[in-house]
Amino acid sequence: MIGKIMLVFFLTFSISGNLFSQNEKFKAAFIYNFTKYVEWSAIDKDGYFIIGVYGSTEVARHLNVVANKMKVGNQPIKVKVFKTVADVEKCHLLYVPNNKSKELNSIVQLPHLKSTLIVGDRSETISFGAGISFYTNDGEVKFEVSKNNIDKAGLKVNPALLILGKANTM
Repeated sequence: MIGKIMLVFFLTFSISGNLFSQNEKFKAAFIYNFTKYVEWSAIDKDGYFIIGVYGSTEVARHLNVVANKMKVGNQPIKVKVFKTVADVEKCHLLYVPNNKSKELNSIVQLPHLKSTLIVGDRSETISFGAGISFYTNDGEVKFEVSKNNIDKAGLKVNPALLILGKANTM
């Protein structure tokens, strides 16, 4: 009996772990695809396209796979992981996972992130300045977009992104 309970527990844990990993893979794919719908200034189109990840996450691992195969326009992609707010450097896009979202107020105040698309991992991050935030609906990864926050960052958003995601008026 204990063996059966352990087997059910193991199977449930491995399935939920696989779902978590799959969701993180989807988020990495979404993050890359967001770059197709947002325009950075001409001076930000030289050198590497920097995708920052605040905190160590599975998303960073998947983004590195993307970075090895893809480009943003003509720019090769470089993924940088930042452990603290003080470590966060200038980047084109910054992903802030759920467990770090409470620090978003401090992050959006960093002067070198003025032209950065911030992507949060919970819908409340829009109210703290994120341009895009993920949420889950019936186990499906979805996203909402704040045109106002993206405009404040000095970036241009393609209206198609507002249609693909849930538009937020903040």
